[in-house]
Amino acid sequence: MLMGVVAPVAAQAAPVWAIECETGGGSDKCFASHHVLNNGASFLQIGVGYLGKNNEPIIVGRLPVDIALQNPMPVDADKQRLFNLVPVHCNAAACFASMVLTTKSLDLLKKSQTLTVAFSLFADPRVITATIPLADFRTAFESLKK
Repeated sequence: MLMGVVAPVAAQAAPVWAIECETGGGSDKCFASHHVLNNGASFLQIGVGYLGKNNEPIIVGRLPVDIALQNPMPVDADKQRLFNLVPVHCNAAACFASMVLTTKSLDLLKKSQTLTVAFSLFADPRVITATIPLADFRTAFESLKK
């Protein structure tokens, strides 16, 4: 689903947060998910859901394989820094970053208008900034079962 090479330009976000589920291991894992598009193809996916033994809220990013792994990715909600995501795993299709969300971060996501994720590719110092609308995030996230 993710492309290996992405032109370093401002990315266009699709207009909607949707519920996407992964099956396996005896239970479904569902996330409020949003795809950021480049030339009509998804190259950045952000998902927020409940995971782990304590069903904690977590954010997961699926990123291009040629991302600069040494650079943390700043994540802002309405221009307020939430945290830096750090890629923790890559395979042939994508790289992944995740972290548990604090109550404060989750509340800010629910009330904000935009989420901004910035990153760069390995061989290109220019920053790619993806601005994701959050207008329907709260409704999608709150529809998930804890």
